[in-house]
Amino acid sequence: MEKILNSTPVRTTNKFKINDIKVDIPDIEFINFDDYKIDGNYNVSIKDKFNSRIGLDYNKYLNIDLDVNKDNINLEFNVNKPLVLNININSSIDSTVNIKYIGNNIAITKINTSLNNSNIKLNVINLLDKEAYNIIEFTNTLVDSNMTTNFIDIGGKVKLSNLLTDLNSSNSTYNLNNLYLGINEDIIDMNYLINLNKPNTNSELVVEGLLNDKSKKSFKGTLDFKEGSSDSIGHENENCILLSDEAKSKSLPMMLCHEESVDGAHGVSTGKIDEEKLFYLMSRGLSKDESIRLILNANINKIVNCIDDVNLQQEIIDIINKEI
Repeated sequence: MEKILNSTPVRTTNKFKINDIKVDIPDIEFINFDDYKIDGNYNVSIKDKFNSRIGLDYNKYLNIDLDVNKDNINLEFNVNKPLVLNININSSIDSTVNIKYIGNNIAITKINTSLNNSNIKLNVINLLDKEAYNIIEFTNTLVDSNMTTNFIDIGGKVKLSNLLTDLNSSNSTYNLNNLYLGINEDIIDMNYLINLNKPNTNSELVVEGLLNDKSKKSFKGTLDFKEGSSDSIGHENENCILLSDEAKSKSLPMMLCHEESVDGAHGVSTGKIDEEKLFYLMSRGLSKDESIRLILNANINKIVNCIDDVNLQQEIIDIINKEI
């Protein structure tokens, strides 16, 4: 069924066709999902009324309350049947949480992170099969805390993501590093909002993407400097490399400002591989394919290297190199 999803927090002119996205989403009924592994301290329950900012609602969902009580926690979901999931991450210590998706079905997830006086790295890795769906929503609330989300979104034919982060105390920091891949006729839609609510907060969005074949992507990134956010810093940058004449990229970086003394910047770069770089590498004896791969890997490694697990890094790189 075709649905209108992932609406921007502030509407822009309709002629850009980026305010939201129309996409066919399979009708699904909740199935008690049990194909997962978690090595941390958690509670599982089935709850009613799943509501999301993306725009999808379901009667029931799997709920996981995760208490961060050690340095490194791993969750893996084998999405071999429909997954409607809510994960609540609560932490008052420093830790890394790794969430990985594999499988060939539809994954619909909300991840809610509430931090108080802690530092968290959240790694979310989408390695779903080509025909799968990955629909994911992040909600982060930070008080006296620092958080980095490393989001590798390379699996599946439909990839929808939504993020809302509230920086609710001075000196809190939030960083998002996002890598996406579009092949065949993939649909990718990203909608990110960061509210800098207090003085001396800091946020940075870095998004790197590759589009091949007839894939389509929309990026919507908003930094909102609220009244009272003096001396805060917010930067965002999205870089998209087009590997096909038929691939389509749309970007809408926005900055909203209700304060005078802030440092805000945003930028977008979309285009094909730099011909000068390509010529230089080929003049040094590399083939065209080798040169292209070297250039692309240099871009994606900015994000991939944020993942601590070197084996997982190599798995991500191998998948991307195979597809491009």
